Amino acid sequence: MKKLVLITVCLFSMLSMYGREYKNIIFMVADGTSTAGLTLTRWYNYYLDSTRTQLALDPYFCGMVKTHSSNAPIGDSAPTMMQYMTGFLSQTGFLGMCPPPDPNDLLYIDPRSAYRPRMTVMEAARIFKNKAIGLAFTCEFPHATPANTTAHWHKRSEYAVIADQMVHNQIDVVFGGGASLLSTENQKFLAEQNYTVCLNDLTKFRQLQTPSCWALFGETALPNELDRDTLKYPSLAEMTRKAIELLNQHKEGFILMVEGSKIDWAAHRNDAIGMISEIQSFDAAVQEAIRFAQADSNTLVVVVSDHGNSGISIGNSLGDNFYDKLSLYDLMEPLAHARMTAEGLANYLIPLSKDSIPVILKREWGMEISIPEINLIEYARQNYRKNPNGRNKDSYIDQIANVMKQRSYIGFTTHGHTGEAVFLAIYSPDGQHPQGLITAPELNAYLCEASGIHDKLNQLNEEYYCPVTDLFQEKSYKIETIEKAGKFYLVIRNKQHQIRLKAYNNQVEQGKNKMYYTQTPAIYVDKTGKWYVSREIKHFFE
Repeated sequence: MKKLVLITVCLFSMLSMYGREYKNIIFMVADGTSTAGLTLTRWYNYYLDSTRTQLALDPYFCGMVKTHSSNAPIGDSAPTMMQYMTGFLSQTGFLGMCPPPDPNDLLYIDPRSAYRPRMTVMEAARIFKNKAIGLAFTCEFPHATPANTTAHWHKRSEYAVIADQMVHNQIDVVFGGGASLLSTENQKFLAEQNYTVCLNDLTKFRQLQTPSCWALFGETALPNELDRDTLKYPSLAEMTRKAIELLNQHKEGFILMVEGSKIDWAAHRNDAIGMISEIQSFDAAVQEAIRFAQADSNTLVVVVSDHGNSGISIGNSLGDNFYDKLSLYDLMEPLAHARMTAEGLANYLIPLSKDSIPVILKREWGMEISIPEINLIEYARQNYRKNPNGRNKDSYIDQIANVMKQRSYIGFTTHGHTGEAVFLAIYSPDGQHPQGLITAPELNAYLCEASGIHDKLNQLNEEYYCPVTDLFQEKSYKIETIEKAGKFYLVIRNKQHQIRLKAYNNQVEQGKNKMYYTQTPAIYVDKTGKWYVSREIKHFFE
């Protein structure tokens, strides 16, 4: 523990030199984006319009960030985002919660911290600095990156547990995907707390005037930017602009997290045009953030990726013998006629006949395809129609993406993540910020400094995610866990008082008709049978 404290002190001492506290912070994550993906997008933009020589984020590049899991050099979105939010390394699948030790750990993991929640910089800014907090993203809201801002769990796929925590963690603005994942119970709770909830309602979203609002679109994730119906879905740039407009009403300032979620998804599918169009969409959101920050003069914008993906390269084995002779036309022309992503084409083709496949590929991508390619796409399509699971959908989309891969000089080494350091770009009004190669925990320390939390994140964690057995050690208290209809409840009583808390919820019941609310939700960890609660609840027994 002394070693951990010393490391934390050193991080904050080193990073305190980088300027001042800011009223507002906009933290932007280009999920799964490598520098090669940015370079490809830059060349693509220039090929279509020679006046477009830069991305919006280009003037603000200042370094790189070393990200990885606690037990592997190649990181997953959950542990890498957790590093940015909490300063702690973790394993695949963990959100805002410490992992158990693993034989492959790259550094010491304290077994006493296993499955313990860790407070995030966004939670801390809300509680300690009274800042408004908001999220804008294009995946479903309980997905790894947005979930890591305000949820704490050991299995990122358990959306119901994660969604409950996010709903009960007092986020002021939530814009993104996942309308079907906001349960009726959670919708009712938000309404009781005077939130405005917009589900698949673009008009209502655009009419929002005040914070305390959730606007979700699509059953799960939003469509890719290139496939987006502009009459049904907002762009990431529009959601970013709207979130800033609403959060900026808060006099103490705000922290907004913006994620270009589906860059990563397109990379997994080796879909070059999908990656380009999603990076373009993210860069437009960056432009919105920078425009606001420059006018405001008290806003910090931090733009970063969380890990690489796909090993994308400009140049592949098709050009091994003449790579230095490839013109910009050779590299970009195969991509330039695409009007849909591979995922968009896959969705469009699902209800159509086999005969439609070459017609649609010609119309939307400008490509003639062979009979063997048609047969491979049709086989994958039929498999998905018979059994529409994630694996079959990925295989189906991959077959379509392969058509472009085999006709372009854009290379890929994998369908998975890659372990290179990721880019860092920062706009700060005073020009003082980290430079060079830093680690993800160091970036967390910088965010804590910039938001005014400084070195208090661990202290706040002890205050708001305290083991209930540490808080009620006296023998006069009885602590009981009750399971009812798959839900977990914590009952604490002594001779004078009794309270009941529901897992992943910030409500405290006292008696039959009294309901109170804590700053953070109570966390019941099924792996250990332990509860973590806010120390506020001790006041109910005074």
